[in-house]
Amino acid sequence: MQVPNHLQKSRLVMHPTLATHRLKLVPVAADDAGFVASMLAMLAAEPGEVWRQPIEAVMQDHRDTMSMTALWRIVTAEDATAGVIGLSMPRIAVGQLRAIGWRSLEMTVTMAPRHRRRGLASEAIDALVHHALSDGVTFAVLAAVAASNEAGHALVRRSRFEELGRVAGSVEPIVVYERAG
Repeated sequence: MQVPNHLQKSRLVMHPTLATHRLKLVPVAADDAGFVASMLAMLAAEPGEVWRQPIEAVMQDHRDTMSMTALWRIVTAEDATAGVIGLSMPRIAVGQLRAIGWRSLEMTVTMAPRHRRRGLASEAIDALVHHALSDGVTFAVLAAVAASNEAGHALVRRSRFEELGRVAGSVEPIVVYERAG
């Protein structure tokens, strides 16, 4: 995939690197756009998945200091990039389930197949949720999972999210989960 020049030139410095026992969550930089695009394409290929935003828009939102969109590469102790995790303002349909939607952030996570089923996504989610809820403003982190995505449901339940409700999706219903502070 060809990454536009305006996305290749800037380095992101707005979001902190987060560390866990086995991982670092490293802010995505402009030169990560190709990797992020491949990970989001993999996410979009999941049955009924809801991510359809063009990579240029994702990266632009991520670099915009006024945007709530933030993306991190999930990096293992062996310096392998295992996936991508991010936060953004909840989509309108997801935010309708809760009156405090304006104080919530929606999480997206996708892992490369060879790094799945090792607990890395759960560890990354815990670090990101802790970071998001520690800002004094964010009330909850939401996760939207396609109804047919059993692995996604298991992951968010393991990560202590509780089902908030269901909304209509473009392909199938979306189950919305919440983890409040």
